[in-house]
Amino acid sequence: MSAFYLMAVAFIWFKLTQWTGKLWLKWRKNKPNTSRLLIDLFFVLIFLTWLAASFWYGGGRVYYYDAEVKRLCAIDGGVKVYEKVVLSPEDYDKLMEEGLQSKDSNNQMANYFSEDTGTDITIKKGNPTIKRSSSTVIARNDNRVVAEIISYYRIDGEFPVPWHSHGFSCPDYPNYGNRPNRSIERSIFIKEAVK
Repeated sequence: MSAFYLMAVAFIWFKLTQWTGKLWLKWRKNKPNTSRLLIDLFFVLIFLTWLAASFWYGGGRVYYYDAEVKRLCAIDGGVKVYEKVVLSPEDYDKLMEEGLQSKDSNNQMANYFSEDTGTDITIKKGNPTIKRSSSTVIARNDNRVVAEIISYYRIDGEFPVPWHSHGFSCPDYPNYGNRPNRSIERSIFIKEAVK
């Protein structure tokens, strides 16, 4: 399905380029030399604009907005740890297995939870959309903020396709195999040494 779609897009692009070339040859055919030069310059300008717009829309803007997300992320993205937390080996292993839970999750016994701050900021609306999201890690017993997690992400903006479009986020916390990375948890929590 995707191969047929991309072939159709390439075919339409080729036909439009071919049509523009035929139009250029038709206009320049019976013109004096001075008019031919102007027509040639006009169509070279149109062709260069067409080519640049095709590359920009097809992929250039994705790279541009991904670079913008990386730039914003370098300024204040990532995990800001306000307090390192030492956990017992059992609690630490459980946290690494399950990950941080939200406040409303079924695991009400967890001593620490992640909560969305509700201060998502839309930096750019449209296609693509760029957003800033923040959440906090909170201690359940006294509601103190242990860490803040700030992420930037791009939604859509890629070449229009009939299937689900991907986005880009920063910082990226990849999974290793079937297990999540848990780098957020590792930057906040420390396993207590067994004596």
